[in-house]
Amino acid sequence: MLQPAKTSPGNPAEPLIHIVDDDDTVRRLLTILMEKEGFRVVAHRDGLTALEQAPALQPELVMLDVAMPGMDGITLCRHLRQLDAYRQVPILMLTGLSDDGTVAAAYAAGATDYIPKPLRPEVLRHKVSHLLHSHHIARQLRETANKLRSIVQYANDAILVLDAALHVLELNPKAELLLGAGVVGNMIGELLSTEESLDNLLPHITQTGTVTEATVRNRDGRMSPVELTSSDFYLGTHRRYVLILRDLAGRKPSEKTLEVPSDLPDSRTAVPSQGRGPSEQEPETSDILDALPLGLARLNRRGQIIFVNRHLADLLGERPSRRLGTSGRRYVSRLGWKAYKPALRRFLSHRPLSIAAGEPVVLTQSVVLRKADGCFFPVILSLMPVPGRDEWLALVEDRTRHQKLEERLQRRNAEWVMAVDALSDMILIEDRVGQIRRCNRAVAEFLRRPYSAIIGQTSAALFWGAREGSLAHCVQHPAAFQFPTSDRWFRMSSYWIDQERGIGTGWVHIITDITSQRRSELERGRLIRAIEQVGEAVVTFDRHGRVQFCNPAFEQLTGIRSWEAIGHSFNRLGFGPVDPAVRRDILRHLARGKGWWGRYLARRRDGSTCQQQATISPVRDAHGQLQNVVVVCRDVTEQLRYEAIAEAVNVTENASHIFSAIRHEMGNPINSIKTALTVLRQTKPLSSEAVTTYVERCLSEIGRVEYLLRALRSFSLYETPELKAQPLLPFLERFCTLVKDGLAAQGVDFQSCLASDLGWVNFDARALHQALMNLVSNAVDALSPVPTPQITLMARRYHRLIVIEVRDNGPGIEPKHRDHIFKPFYTTKPQGTGLGLVIARKLLSRMQGTVELQSPPTGGCVAIVTLEALPEDDV
Repeated sequence: MLQPAKTSPGNPAEPLIHIVDDDDTVRRLLTILMEKEGFRVVAHRDGLTALEQAPALQPELVMLDVAMPGMDGITLCRHLRQLDAYRQVPILMLTGLSDDGTVAAAYAAGATDYIPKPLRPEVLRHKVSHLLHSHHIARQLRETANKLRSIVQYANDAILVLDAALHVLELNPKAELLLGAGVVGNMIGELLSTEESLDNLLPHITQTGTVTEATVRNRDGRMSPVELTSSDFYLGTHRRYVLILRDLAGRKPSEKTLEVPSDLPDSRTAVPSQGRGPSEQEPETSDILDALPLGLARLNRRGQIIFVNRHLADLLGERPSRRLGTSGRRYVSRLGWKAYKPALRRFLSHRPLSIAAGEPVVLTQSVVLRKADGCFFPVILSLMPVPGRDEWLALVEDRTRHQKLEERLQRRNAEWVMAVDALSDMILIEDRVGQIRRCNRAVAEFLRRPYSAIIGQTSAALFWGAREGSLAHCVQHPAAFQFPTSDRWFRMSSYWIDQERGIGTGWVHIITDITSQRRSELERGRLIRAIEQVGEAVVTFDRHGRVQFCNPAFEQLTGIRSWEAIGHSFNRLGFGPVDPAVRRDILRHLARGKGWWGRYLARRRDGSTCQQQATISPVRDAHGQLQNVVVVCRDVTEQLRYEAIAEAVNVTENASHIFSAIRHEMGNPINSIKTALTVLRQTKPLSSEAVTTYVERCLSEIGRVEYLLRALRSFSLYETPELKAQPLLPFLERFCTLVKDGLAAQGVDFQSCLASDLGWVNFDARALHQALMNLVSNAVDALSPVPTPQITLMARRYHRLIVIEVRDNGPGIEPKHRDHIFKPFYTTKPQGTGLGLVIARKLLSRMQGTVELQSPPTGGCVAIVTLEALPEDDV
């Protein structure tokens, strides 16, 4: 059963994108990305379903996966190109196979472009934007060409296209009606007769734009007079001529008939007041004049109408009899007469000179006439004198239809200009030699020149500073280039507009500013090169665990080559920690949007294992959605081995130091006790006072040993603190309250300054209390020679780090003692054990904290404790 297409909701006016991919994850990812960009999406999971439902769609872009079961993407692309809705639509192929054969087959099937998998969202957005932009511009150009082609099809003049040898290549319906349908391939000289050879005449009138008269042999074999105009264009390197023939079959008979006065009704027979009405005119002459497709009128010397044919009467909207005797001026509009009157005066003043020179005496002018109902219409009015009579002939050609066609053409041209001027891309049209014929506003703004200084100039001279040539010859790499006068980057797409039926102007260049994209690509390239040089392995995954990028250090660390890793899941590659519990912990952190740091045992491709230290960080987009995961790891096997050796050496040194200190600290009181007991045993008799003295001495030394044993017991009391997430500020407030009274009794001024944003910390309250108490006690012991002793406890937060300071105003730490203060049993105090700071450091390290002592330049000593605050999500 065919599965229905998954269609995203949206406004039907939004552009539609058709996606076909058998991978549910990729298809869902593409749908989400395109919907965020404002598109509607129709997605299919196989080619057969997509092909069956394609006729009902009108997409703006198609995305096809190359490798699909059943019908692959290349075959589907070939079938889609046969559908009308998919002939011009850009098709983007998605492929994990980047070999030349696959790419060539995709292009041969009709693909517009391809993008490799795994997909990179930012690259995909730019690719889709570029394809849609180019598609819309090409569609606008096709629509404009079709509109112009339709105007040519319905033009009232005959239009022919000739090659350089003057063979007929194409012609419009009006030309077929005039010459016949079987003239394609014939020489134009067989159809057209002129006074001069067409080989010489056509280049002349093409260059000068003059209008000449000729005679054509129409389809029934008769010769007809025409007006001939010509222009040329180039199709590649081949020259083509465009001939426009205006049929004069209606005008010439009228002029010829009017040149014979005896064949025309005179004023005595045309005007009823002279005794003969229109019915008394010669029937043959009247029928001929009424059959003419042009308006014809005869006026006396005062400008009164004495004859009008039926065609002109129909144009004016009155019966011919009602026109007789009226002034011709009456039917000319006010503005039309204002423009016609000066020309008429010049014509009348030059008429005698023209007659004496034997030149034709005709005044032809475009004017606007007024109908009987008050409506106006444009005409071409030709006024000529009647030989031998003091009368005038007026030939009227209606230009209403021609004016509508011209207005329509102007309107279409204005629409085209508005469309291309609204685009930010530069669009210019040039001929074969590179001369610019048209351009949009973006070109003028970039060149900082008016249109008059651009049109007719070569594009190479304006953009590249070359003397001549086309822009296409100067741009060696159209995908990304720079103009000599600009530091910005551009992309140029060139299209050749088919010269169908004389419509078209040559090459169309679309130049897009890609500076931001280019800079992003360069910055990305620099970043990738930097990552490839680092010693740590760097690998990025998409949100589904597929490898997107890995550097050479990753290959050295894991033994997996980059081309084998990219596009595959890290579970399939065996990359990462061996312990499943560590994997679950990492995934749990990533699911909560947090990073992970730590060490784990990993397995290489050859089966060997190593200790790795990794930092795993999630990467989110602007909307907070997880896009990528970045893993930076390195092999710490050797480092751990060296650390173990160093720790063993350090333990040995510390043990030696501890045993020596214990021997010294316990040996002295034991020797003292031994000496006292020896005296008691060997000296007889002793007084009771002497015995009491020696016994008290022994008890004192025994008390000293007991104090030492208690210190050693407190050193191991909190070997494994019980960590618990709890707020730090209430604990510190209770601690300050507790120690303040005790210090006041000893004459020490105690001050506290605690920030309110300390947050929560994982710590053992008893262990932290013991560590801070040791630091405070150490500060009190250092204040004995100070007259006004003072201790200040401060706590503040820097991001995720909490800093606690215990500051005193004592003499500070001498430089010679700074390297030994954290060694067991090392003390500068007469009664100290040397274990207080050691115990504090040990307890804080169990809580992921640190402690250090500093002597600031202002004097005194500062004990600095750091703890790591918990993120708000973990509280």
